[in-house]
Amino acid sequence: MAEVGGALTAKDAMNMLATMIGQLDMRSDSYDLDVAALLKIGATLWDLCNGSDGVNEPARLPMRFRQ
Repeated sequence: MAEVGGALTAKDAMNMLATMIGQLDMRSDSYDLDVAALLKIGATLWDLCNGSDGVNEPARLPMRFRQ
């Protein structure tokens, strides 16, 4: 980790995920799976950063992110 600069802040990690999703090749056979995997990582970061005090209730998320 020291060689690559250590850990990111949560905000920087989310920005990095967004950048990675934006750079994926939409024509790739694995595009949908790749996006889904990165979104799950983002959701995990979101949960870890916001704790379990109810802020992660589905009703608080935009419709496009609800399951």
